[in-house]
Amino acid sequence: MAFSMKDKIVFITGASSGVGKACAEQFAAMGARLILTARRMDRLDQLSKDIKERYGTDVLTIQLDIFPTE
Repeated sequence: MAFSMKDKIVFITGASSGVGKACAEQFAAMGARLILTARRMDRLDQLSKDIKERYGTDVLTIQLDIFPTE
């Protein structure tokens, strides 16, 4: 039996670009449900829309900065 990500939940920080975005797309292609976080909400919203249209998976986006400035 092959390993399946179908309906697993994956939490990704820094998902708006680079490695985080690539990981989000790969996990979505494998059927995972996604929680995507990043500082740039506009990019997250676009990525969420693209992933939902392309893969039909659930995506929750959250604006998050893991190193906030004061």
